[in-house]
Amino acid sequence: MVEFLLVGAVITALGLGLLQYSLLFHSKNIVNHATFMAARAGAIGHAQQSKIRDALEKNLLPLYGGGQTAAELAIAYGKAKADAATNLSIELLSPTKESFDDFADPELKDSVGAGKRVIPNRGLAFQDAVLKTHSGQTLHDANQIKLRVVYGYKPAVPFVDRMMLAVMRQFSGAAEPFHQALLARGRIPIVVHVTQQMLSDAIEDSNISNPGNGNGGQPTDPGPPSQPPVPPNPGGPGNPGNPAPPDCPWWASECRPCQGNNCPTPPPETCG
Repeated sequence: MVEFLLVGAVITALGLGLLQYSLLFHSKNIVNHATFMAARAGAIGHAQQSKIRDALEKNLLPLYGGGQTAAELAIAYGKAKADAATNLSIELLSPTKESFDDFADPELKDSVGAGKRVIPNRGLAFQDAVLKTHSGQTLHDANQIKLRVVYGYKPAVPFVDRMMLAVMRQFSGAAEPFHQALLARGRIPIVVHVTQQMLSDAIEDSNISNPGNGNGGQPTDPGPPSQPPVPPNPGGPGNPGNPAPPDCPWWASECRPCQGNNCPTPPPETCG
């Protein structure tokens, strides 16, 4: 009976752990798909962050019950939007502010951007791949939308949820502040990166700053690495070695590093 209790407790803990991991993996797949759809919305929506966020929240509905009717979907969408307000982070990694510094087309500023800077998306096949100074990108690079999404998943299996969170909090010392905030609220951070080709002209919208290498996109050559100084050789029996140079002239007897016939000859004295 005692053996059964011990083994049963271990098997139960393993079973609950597998169940929680399965739920976490399922949620990760949903967040992956939602992030892909958000990047797609940004690719066709001029990289506008409002469209990216709206698409992401709508594609997270399966995590909040989903639904088959408009009313059920509206309820799930309300839950997703409320939860995303504090447990979802979206970073538009590209195009950056420097991308617009290098590739903004003044002719599109008014016609497409309504006064905001615009990166053209037309005729990319006929553009040279030239690295620009500020962004370290080519025009083709600047026409890729890159997202980084962090979603706080709330574990649902009793006992295992507290154990997983305790372990992650223990090793989260160097984690980002948002990750630590999620863990403090009982959430597990799920991080997803997505890159897609832009299908519309990107319009500047509070883009982050991420300077490139400069120097036309080519980092400067720092030259050969510095060599460490050679330590003096104290020598040994039969080996005068290479002691540190004395502070007095080397031909003075008290400062000679060697003895015998192998010592260099002092320079001749000169008459004044």
